[in-house]
Amino acid sequence: MLTSIDCFSEALFSVIPDLFFCVEPSGKIIHYKSGNNHDLYVDPSVFMHKRMQDVLPVDIGKKFDAAISKAMSSCQLQVFEYELSVSGENKYFEARLNKLPNIDMIPIIVRDITDQKNAEELLAKHAYYDDLTDIPNHRFAMHLIEKQVSDCERRGESFAVSFIDLNKFKAVNDVFGHNAGDTLLKEVARRCGESLRASDTVARIGGDEFIILMGGNPTEADIIKTLTKTLNLVEKPIELGKYSQQVSPQVSIGVAIFPADSKDASGLLSCSDSAMYQAKSSHRTKISFFKDVNL
Repeated sequence: MLTSIDCFSEALFSVIPDLFFCVEPSGKIIHYKSGNNHDLYVDPSVFMHKRMQDVLPVDIGKKFDAAISKAMSSCQLQVFEYELSVSGENKYFEARLNKLPNIDMIPIIVRDITDQKNAEELLAKHAYYDDLTDIPNHRFAMHLIEKQVSDCERRGESFAVSFIDLNKFKAVNDVFGHNAGDTLLKEVARRCGESLRASDTVARIGGDEFIILMGGNPTEADIIKTLTKTLNLVEKPIELGKYSQQVSPQVSIGVAIFPADSKDASGLLSCSDSAMYQAKSSHRTKISFFKDVNL
């Protein structure tokens, strides 16, 4: 017969969504409780009296094995996260475990944190990616340039920052409306990405301005070859939605090279911007290098 304490315990576990396990130092599961079995990787009849490391996928089993060993030796709380496919759905979990005082037994609490992780990923995307084009934004672009500076300083290599501006973009907005302008920007971003090498990145830094970050220690010939491909692709006609109106974008590109033109992110962006304005004012070329700018 269940006592009042037993009834309370059963009622408590029935309303708590977490999974509760009790394991031996080997990892063998000797007790399990939960009011929610939807988060179980396998049925209790499969995992009871087996080691967690033998039931779960190898990489996750190793995490539990390491955490159990640390809990046993340090008697300190161990916390880690892992990703697991449950009933065909990808989920994120947090495991918390510690050794019971004076008993060689470890309680483990497993909590579904999928909603939290998804929310964090969404916030991170909004923080680092442009909402319209879904490519890196100004903030993320500066981070990537700073990382390239650090990496190339260490390796003694160079990289290029190319500043791209759409000529007469305001006219598109004025004549066809902002929806048409948005269509143009999204297509330009897509075409830029399509034209690049695997080691390159395109970002939108604001309005009708984009940058291309070219790694891999490129030569001037490499840069011109890639940017010429970008120009040829971007400047093909684009149909602006319901207007059935084709627009052929015209772009100007300025290039700055690390470390010759500048040794920091803001300096490289400024130099490439200056080179872009020279290209914009020139009737001879659409690509201008900062080293050729008339200061």
